Amino acid sequence: MTTHAAPPEILQSDRLSSRTRSILQARSTAPRTPTARTLSPTAYDTLTALVPALLPQDELLSPAEVIDLPHAIDRALTGPRDGWRFAELPSDAYAWEAALLTIAEHTQNQFGASPHALSPDQLGLLLDHIAAGQIGSETPDRLTAFQMQRWSSDFRADVIEAFLAHPNAQQALGISAYLNGGDDTLTGFHNVTPDTAETFEPSPTTPLTATQPEEHSS
Repeated sequence: MTTHAAPPEILQSDRLSSRTRSILQARSTAPRTPTARTLSPTAYDTLTALVPALLPQDELLSPAEVIDLPHAIDRALTGPRDGWRFAELPSDAYAWEAALLTIAEHTQNQFGASPHALSPDQLGLLLDHIAAGQIGSETPDRLTAFQMQRWSSDFRADVIEAFLAHPNAQQALGISAYLNGGDDTLTGFHNVTPDTAETFEPSPTTPLTATQPEEHSS
């Protein structure tokens, strides 16, 4: 049985259109599942190991609010996509499958283990090496080091996109760009003074956005 945190307050705003609210609510209540719809089991397992190394959500959200980013990415790969990709890469779903299998094989050859057996520091270094074009494969249905470097950009972008598209993240970070009116009236924002929020904007809940004490030179 899937359990979810209480709905973010931002979804209750009367400045949110019903269409936008419906989309965000669907993201908020999407079931968490260990199975993939697009990726193979090995590729999906690799993805679930890499995502927390890139974006550790425990620094931003409570355990009940943590977003199932691998699930969101796997579903997004089913399509439709934005129609853009690097010329050196195959279609998105194929590229992600090949890249993740390239990584799984690399960790098996290098460490004798799956990516899940590596420490966060090892996974972080692995991602850095991929971004630097140092990891790849010349075997069929895998990506070369150059292709892996290209894919690395897509990986980082899609993980961040999936995170920021979720209302839990938007509530935590105080993202309120779409609170520009309800279904009938677009009222926009009137107060554009830096560091001054409108009364309807949510207050960030994550500690990383809390006001930091000023540093004074001695």
